[in-house]
Amino acid sequence: MTTKSKISKAEIGKAFRQLEKFGYKVWNFGSKSRLTSGMQDWVDVVVARKIFKEWITNIFFIEIKIGKDKLSKGQIDTRQILQAISEKYYLVNESNYQDIIEQIIQS
Repeated sequence: MTTKSKISKAEIGKAFRQLEKFGYKVWNFGSKSRLTSGMQDWVDVVVARKIFKEWITNIFFIEIKIGKDKLSKGQIDTRQILQAISEKYYLVNESNYQDIIEQIIQS
């Protein structure tokens, strides 16, 4: 009997880096080290696309949760704020991150 290998939050964050090959800028805020208080509830990854040397407003906000990990109260507040200004907020996990990466590439 084989067991499904678990992917880590760091590996999912690293997978979003492949978007740089498609002209995207990727900022990864997910870290094992403690974040400063001002960054504590911020998303794990932000992705933006650069077209013709100009940044456009196509910005994706990515929160990564794996296993039984859930959004904190502060992360829920951040999600509501980001969803008010952008339709491109994604809650990503080990089973959907590849689909989300593909959606971003297709957009």
